[in-house]
Amino acid sequence: MEDIKPIDKFTLDKYVKEEDDLLEYVKQVAMEFCPDVYEGTYILETQALDIFKNRYNRKFIENKFSYADYKKEDSIQKALQGIGLDINKFWYLVLFVFDYSNGSCLEGMKLYDSPKEELEKFINIVANTCKEDKGVNKISGISFNKSLTLTLKGGKHPLVITNPNTIFYIACLLEDGLENIEQDSRMSREIVSLYKTKELYTARIYLFAKMILYFFETNPEFNNQRAPKGSGMNFSKLLLISNLIYFTQLSKTDGYLGDDDTLKKLIKQYKNKEIRTINNFYL
Repeated sequence: MEDIKPIDKFTLDKYVKEEDDLLEYVKQVAMEFCPDVYEGTYILETQALDIFKNRYNRKFIENKFSYADYKKEDSIQKALQGIGLDINKFWYLVLFVFDYSNGSCLEGMKLYDSPKEELEKFINIVANTCKEDKGVNKISGISFNKSLTLTLKGGKHPLVITNPNTIFYIACLLEDGLENIEQDSRMSREIVSLYKTKELYTARIYLFAKMILYFFETNPEFNNQRAPKGSGMNFSKLLLISNLIYFTQLSKTDGYLGDDDTLKKLIKQYKNKEIRTINNFYL
């Protein structure tokens, strides 16, 4: 495969096919994780490429690894070549995913539930706590499987509601009112913190891995390669990603180097978790 030097600066004022081709892998992932949205509708385009080019040109990407280092990593290079990937296109994908995960987890803005989502959670908690098998007692009314307390703090004396009938009635009123909340109203909009948040470093590693795994899922032609028997090589995608995590210094834990068990455990840990932030780089 042709060995080329990395681009010094991307051309921003006109289309250059050679440069655009190098960002082929980046575009595939960017379209999934940061597509353009217009009035609530996803459109088949992304501004992430222009943002990436600009950040690359201005040296805003805080990578402590170079293209030369990347080419010297024998295990990574053999895996890429064995899988059949373009090592130069993949270099820019690694840079983009590294930068994007930093923007989401180290520099991101925390995203909180919309008012509607909070109300839905309240309703679900009440509904799941009701003793449905016993129905409604004519004297005491609603019964819960466990005690619920609704506390409203403000002023000197907070309001504390423990009566199941009161809590249940509030939930019923809220459920009726949800039908009148329009999709684009402020009640349906998620709340963005005005302050940056630092997610756990493990969240950044997980997002990095998730984005590269998505690339392989989108390109199944790279998933069937097997290393020749006795070659000592391994074309495992998880092992490749694990080595990349160590190479990019997302983690200095030796467990990521030459082994994918640590990464497998991390993926399992975050399987049902959502990283709810607004990326501060790729808005």
